[in-house]
Amino acid sequence: MIFAILGAVAAAVIALYLFMIMPRVRKPADVSAVTARPIAHRGFFDNKTVTENSLGSYEAAAERNFAIEIDVHLTSDGVPVVIHDSTVDRVTEGRGRIDAMTLDELKKIPFKAGDGFVPTLREVLDTVDGRVPLLIELKEGANPLVAEKSYEVLKDYRGPYAIQSFHPLHLRRWAKLSPGTPRGILADNHRGERDLKERTGIFFLENMYLNFLCRPDFISVTPGSLKNNLSIKLCTLFGAKKFAWTLREPEQYEVARKAGFDGYICENLDRLPWKRDFIGPEKSETRSKEEASIS
Repeated sequence: MIFAILGAVAAAVIALYLFMIMPRVRKPADVSAVTARPIAHRGFFDNKTVTENSLGSYEAAAERNFAIEIDVHLTSDGVPVVIHDSTVDRVTEGRGRIDAMTLDELKKIPFKAGDGFVPTLREVLDTVDGRVPLLIELKEGANPLVAEKSYEVLKDYRGPYAIQSFHPLHLRRWAKLSPGTPRGILADNHRGERDLKERTGIFFLENMYLNFLCRPDFISVTPGSLKNNLSIKLCTLFGAKKFAWTLREPEQYEVARKAGFDGYICENLDRLPWKRDFIGPEKSETRSKEEASIS
């Protein structure tokens, strides 16, 4: 009798675990448009003459036929703007939190490198204009309305894009607004000096325990995360695509390549050996032009 009870409990625990980590298995969205080329993390930039997440960095990436990863925050007046950090301190001449500034205030602060100001999501879409796919991250610390406000801007956009976030509730909201859009969960296993609440959240994210909230089509992880993480292995076994981030050195790229990742989120693309993986007979002419523009 005791063995039957233990067996039933074990089966229930396994069923619950699988329920929690499963990706979207019924009619998953197609992410092939995003994975068909390298993904330029925050655009193509050097932060000396061209600033990350600037319109210039996106134009440079689009000219080279790279997909582009961008980060979205909301201003205090609810406008989606594209910048990685929650403050303007690192990349602009100003100081302060994005969510404490209106758009007008933000547009008075120039970048430290190159020309321009923090762009709105609308300005980014107008610049890229469907030429290459976008991988749009809804920042985890952003206003809970970041999904709704971003959707309002993106709903009429005709270019290919996918949505990702560390925050499963942002993805859950997005899934209700646009269920056909590819969506992915980000995971980070670097706990560092974080407090207990943050470390607990990271533990749940890196083990995919919150997938039931958003049923992702893909997962974005650091290449080393695949080695010993059962949840990530099972998630990909059930059909989730896997994106590697952020690859800055040739050695990192090779680790991701050997691990069989589907998407490559990269910086320093002029130094990474991506060309052999993304040149096919049907793309040789396009890629030849791309190589010439980079060399």
